Amino acid sequence: MAVCGGVSCILEPRVFVALSKAKMISPDGTSKPFSNKADGYGRGEGCGIILLKPLKKALQDIDHVWGIISKTAVNQDGHSVTPITRPSMAQQEELLHRIYSGEFDPSYVQYIEAHGTGTRVGDPTEAGSISRAVAKARPPGEALCIGSVKGNIGHTESAAGVAGLIKVLLMMHHETIVPSLFYSEDSASINAKALNLKIPTRVEKWEKTGPAGRAAGEVAAAHCSGLLSLEDAVKVIHFRSMLQSTVTGGKMLVVSNIAVSEILRLLPAYSGKVCLAAFNSPQSCTLSGDADAIKCLHHKLKTSFNNKNLFLHILDVPAAYHSHMMDPILDQIQGSIGSLQENEMEAELFSTVTGEVCSQGDFSSGRYWARNVREPVAFEQALRSAAKDKKNIVFLEIGPRRAMQRNIMETFGNDVTVFPSVQPDKDHETLLTAVSKLFELGVNVNWERLYKGHEAPLTPFPRLLTLTG
Repeated sequence: MAVCGGVSCILEPRVFVALSKAKMISPDGTSKPFSNKADGYGRGEGCGIILLKPLKKALQDIDHVWGIISKTAVNQDGHSVTPITRPSMAQQEELLHRIYSGEFDPSYVQYIEAHGTGTRVGDPTEAGSISRAVAKARPPGEALCIGSVKGNIGHTESAAGVAGLIKVLLMMHHETIVPSLFYSEDSASINAKALNLKIPTRVEKWEKTGPAGRAAGEVAAAHCSGLLSLEDAVKVIHFRSMLQSTVTGGKMLVVSNIAVSEILRLLPAYSGKVCLAAFNSPQSCTLSGDADAIKCLHHKLKTSFNNKNLFLHILDVPAAYHSHMMDPILDQIQGSIGSLQENEMEAELFSTVTGEVCSQGDFSSGRYWARNVREPVAFEQALRSAAKDKKNIVFLEIGPRRAMQRNIMETFGNDVTVFPSVQPDKDHETLLTAVSKLFELGVNVNWERLYKGHEAPLTPFPRLLTLTG
C-alpha cells in the first residue's frame, strides 16, 4: 500500500513575484475557470493525502473503497511536448484518447474534473480537447459535465491534483455535483453548447446510470442461490446493462393506493403505448411507455381519482424499461448471453418473470433474460408463490433502503414480518437488529461468520530478562 498526496504552502514572496511578472496569476487572487473574466490563477494552500491499495487486498480487508484507478497515462516528459505556458489541444486530446481507448467507452463518462486554472488560453484549449475526445461521443442532448476545484479553493499547485481527486470522490460518495464558482453562461469563455459540455452553476443530483429495480436483482439472487456462477452473473449484468443503456426516451410512472385491476382497465385506450412494467402489490403498480402517453395518463389519474389519495410518481430514469421500447434490443440480449451453466442450488429461487418457483431453464438462458427485460416484473406473484403453504413468514430485504417493505405488507397485511438489512447512516445497527430478531424467531444464524474477525499479523516482542532476588 502507498500513502500519496501533495502539499502546498505559501511561505515566501519570491514565487509570487516571478508568477506576477509572467502574468500568470490573477490580480484579485481568484481562479475563474471557463469565465471570460479569467485573468490568471489564484494561488491556494492545501494538503491532501490518499491511501492507495490493490483492489483485491482492499476487498479482502473490508476497506471502504472510495474509488478505483482503472487506468493512468501521462503526456509530460519534460522535453517532447509544449510547455505549460503554451498548452496544446492536440497533445491533450491524444492523452485523453489513450485513457479512453480499448475497454473504456467515452460515451459513458458523466463528469470530468478539469485542470481549469482560469487562464484565457488554457481553459478554452482544455475544453476543446475534452469535447473532441470525450463529450462528442455522448448522445445528442446529453452534455458532459466538467468543473474545476480551483474556482473554490484556488490553485494549490503541488496539491492541485489530489485536491481535484478528493473533490470527485466526495461528489461520487454524496451523489452530488457541486457548482463551479465564478462561471455563468453569460460570462463564459467557451461555447459549452457547441462543445457538448455543461458547467454546473448550482448543486445537482448525480444520478447513477443503468437499469434499476427488482428485475436486475434477480441476477444477484440467481448467484446467491448457487444457480449461476459469479462469472455468468457478471456476464448477464454486463450485456443487460450495456444494451439497455443504448435505449433512451419514454417515461415510467409509479401508481399506488388504487387497485391494479382499475389501472389495467385504462390501458387499452392508449393503444399499446403504455405498458404495465411491474405488479408491485394489489394496490401498486409501475407503468412504462411513450413519454406523451405516460404524461396523458398521469393527468387523467390525477384528475379522475383526486379523492382517492392516489400516489403518483414519475421515475427519473433514462428509458421506459419493461415496455415496447425494449423490443429492439431483445434479440441482442438473447444472443449475447446465450446459454449459461446451471449449478446445484443451495436455496429456493423464485422468478419475477414467471412469478413461480425456478424451473429448468429459468435464469440460465439468454431467452429468459430477454423476457426479464421486456415483461412485467411479477413481484406480487413471486411473493405469493414464495409464501404459499408456509407459516410464520419473515422477509429480509437485502438493499440500502426499505424499497419493498410497503409492497410486501400491502400483499400480505399483518400476516408477515419484514426486516430491512441496512439503512443509510445506520448500517451496522440495522443489520445487527435484523440478526437478533431473526434469531429470536428461530432462524439458525451462522455465528462463526458473524464473529469471524480478521487475522492480525504476528508481531515479535522484545524479550526482557527479569532477575528476582
